[in-house]
Amino acid sequence: MKAFLVVIVVLIVGLAGVVWRVHYHAQGASQDNAAKGLEQEEPALEAPREETPDPRFPQGYNFALAANGAKASGGIRPEQLIDGNSTQYDGGSGYAYTHWRSKLPESLQVELKQPAAINCVRFLLWDLEETRFYRYKLEVCDSTQADGKWTTVADKTGTEEECRSWQVIGFPKQSVQLIRLTGTFCSVNSSFHVVELQALEAPKGGLPAEPKKAPPRVNGPGDNLEF
Repeated sequence: MKAFLVVIVVLIVGLAGVVWRVHYHAQGASQDNAAKGLEQEEPALEAPREETPDPRFPQGYNFALAANGAKASGGIRPEQLIDGNSTQYDGGSGYAYTHWRSKLPESLQVELKQPAAINCVRFLLWDLEETRFYRYKLEVCDSTQADGKWTTVADKTGTEEECRSWQVIGFPKQSVQLIRLTGTFCSVNSSFHVVELQALEAPKGGLPAEPKKAPPRVNGPGDNLEF
């Protein structure tokens, strides 16, 4: 009888060992498979994709041009801001301008045909007198709607500012549809004179000021000034 009980105990112990080993190996295999699954789920790193340029609007394309659908408003002769002429001007023609006296400074505004991704606005201040300088503020907006977000991209209103000729304003690339330019000071009188305004995406190396070409004229810089 004792021998029979010993055999039974030995069989139970052996069976328990077999069950434990099977469970252990099964659990280990399950953990290995889970780990492999986690490894497979990790997304592969992709190289950053370069933005594909729109062939319709290459770098340097001027969105703020009447011929490209832009509109200008405010001040006097605003259409001359966007006519594409940055060389033919004198003391009485070829530029847009605003006045400020007892009222707040008036702004010149350009509306692009549609929102455009740009990083540069440049404009030519009337510069046929070397001693004349201006001060201004430049703002851009992403929409023509009332809830559009205005951003100041250049504030040259400080008393130390003396701005002349071409102004090249760079900023982080963003969607723009409205451009507002407000003159706040002129060293000669109470007017703000701008020959041309351009809105574009500048090349990666930056955009230099357009070379100044003196327009042909008969009269000297101080002749026939209307301001």
